[in-house]
Amino acid sequence: MNKKNVVIVGFYIPGIYPPGRDDVVVDLLAPGFLKASADADPELAKKYDISILSPPITANQEELTEEIIDKSPDIICYSVYLWNYNQMARSSRLVKKFLPDSKIVLGGPQVSYIPEETLQENPDVDVIVCGSGEERFKDLLKGDWSFESLIKIPQILF
Repeated sequence: MNKKNVVIVGFYIPGIYPPGRDDVVVDLLAPGFLKASADADPELAKKYDISILSPPITANQEELTEEIIDKSPDIICYSVYLWNYNQMARSSRLVKKFLPDSKIVLGGPQVSYIPEETLQENPDVDVIVCGSGEERFKDLLKGDWSFESLIKIPQILF
């Protein structure tokens, strides 16, 4: 059985920590928690290869799109905060042009409280996870993306 590919994207602000050091890559906790949670589930570990990309918000969008496409993802997840919302919106639009069958999932504080508005502003997004995402992320991966499976997952919007 071929594994499906999942890419989790967590944009960070360069130069914040340590202050003034733009060369330090900051790995956000949320993508790591999602990956660790799914990788620890034997059923999901057999079905999915999950990778994390940690680009700075200053990343070239075309190069980032190529990097995502090169991983041939079936699912692309973005960890969204106020300060990386615009980068996520541009990235998800570009990726969906090249991978129209891929599923795009958003989670994080910026989208958890305004999921309806976020879906309206980002028609290429398939699912928004509200609140803590580890269990819902695993539920999404275990499901078949049908309406019947999605309506059983609490605190998501699609």
